[in-house]
Amino acid sequence: MRSKRILWLALLLFVMTFTILPVSAAETSISVGIPVQVKSGDTPAVKGDVLFTLTPVEGAPAPAQSGLRLAAGNGSILPAVTLPRPDTYVYRLRAAPADPSSDYIEGLADFRVEITVFNGDTGMEAVIVASDWNKPADAQPKEPVTVVLKRKILPGQDKGADTAAKSSSMNPWLWLAAGSLLLAAVFWIGLKHDTTE
Repeated sequence: MRSKRILWLALLLFVMTFTILPVSAAETSISVGIPVQVKSGDTPAVKGDVLFTLTPVEGAPAPAQSGLRLAAGNGSILPAVTLPRPDTYVYRLRAAPADPSSDYIEGLADFRVEITVFNGDTGMEAVIVASDWNKPADAQPKEPVTVVLKRKILPGQDKGADTAAKSSSMNPWLWLAAGSLLLAAVFWIGLKHDTTE
């Protein structure tokens, strides 16, 4: 009886040893997309586009696609970058107007983007920090990266449609005021002329 128990126990151990158990594999990479948006800096809103270009720095993996064209007043996510392991990855993100002859970017247009990948509770996670390319990144996550597109004012050109609209809406009032002054002057001259006779 004892030998049967030992035989069953050995058989059970043998089966358990060579049984294939499902193993959950740990995440080996993470795909990260950098959110960007374009705000219009003029009234009425600029209708131009901005070209975003993402360049890897210091051996960071290249993005699936390095550029994105985005219209003013919109937001989007740059094509994803697949990051293989926990580390800090550095990218240079440049923004430029699609039509530099009529539009420009006000403020910051050259960003240092640091993506820190770490093992979180549910797998790999990432934090995106964007700052001025010429300064070290600050500690606060910045999402999304925002640029302000403005309209160029060329010599001899009005400051915009709103200025032209204001001046054209003031013209009737100016004509009314000038006409009233002229009428008052004529009336006063006529009154003065009548009193001298």
